[in-house]
Amino acid sequence: MSDDCNVVGQTGEAAVAAQLAAAGFHVYAPIFCKPESDLIAELGGKLVRFQVKTLAGNAPALRFPTWTASTGSYVGLVDWFAFHSLHHGITAFLKPEEAGTRPTLHYDDSDDPFHENKSTRYASDYALGRVIKEILT
Repeated sequence: MSDDCNVVGQTGEAAVAAQLAAAGFHVYAPIFCKPESDLIAELGGKLVRFQVKTLAGNAPALRFPTWTASTGSYVGLVDWFAFHSLHHGITAFLKPEEAGTRPTLHYDDSDDPFHENKSTRYASDYALGRVIKEILT
């Protein structure tokens, strides 16, 4: 296996691509060297660029950097982040503008009193349906 093969990242990209395809998207993977977007998907005649961030371990929350040393912010370069936990099988979708520089999305806990007042962000509140709704409206 080559040194530049990111198995964790590629596994997350495959999981997100499968979710998008199951929801009716046509999914494409850019073939260019280090593109800003990991996946391009089409739904209803609209193209959407996704940057996938993958977490392999059993962390208490999804937490990822949303910037890169080569391009800085992803704002304007991708339409959505897809944050995927391999351990939990959960994917959350955020726009670059709402993600911040290192968003934290907790796994859902219906008993958490902070869920109602939105002082804590939960991955379940950022499901694929919000992407589909924006595209189709």
